[in-house]
Amino acid sequence: MGYRKYDRLLSTLWRNDIKNINDHLPKSQKYFNELVNEKNPSVNSVSGDKIIFREADLTSLGKLLDENEKKSLKLPIILIRRVDLGSGVYSVSGGGLEIKVLNRMLAEVGEKYSLDPQHPYLYKPLVYILKRKFGTCIILGFGGIPSSEL
Repeated sequence: MGYRKYDRLLSTLWRNDIKNINDHLPKSQKYFNELVNEKNPSVNSVSGDKIIFREADLTSLGKLLDENEKKSLKLPIILIRRVDLGSGVYSVSGGGLEIKVLNRMLAEVGEKYSLDPQHPYLYKPLVYILKRKFGTCIILGFGGIPSSEL
């Protein structure tokens, strides 16, 4: 098999593996206000399973949000592990509201680190701290094929 064909095969396998690895991610997200008003707050995953939110996690997050943010923020917040950016780097899926909320979450756990909207990256130690405090409100995915793999 030629070198280029081998590279394309590896790239295809890599992409399929990532798709399978990420089947736990939400098929769709729900607004914070919707979730807190559900008896058993949950969203469906890509695989068809339920992603269940703990009431304590929603309560902790709710204390950091104003009324407009409660209507606008979709959960879970998705952080994508970016192997193309190095070891332990996660990017924020979403936009300005997610970055703003994550910065408040970081401040709540006593971290001085602040996300830059132009480069919204978090690092593994901070991700684990946020997951401990806000657990089910954050979900981790995997992505970012290194350019050498394409």
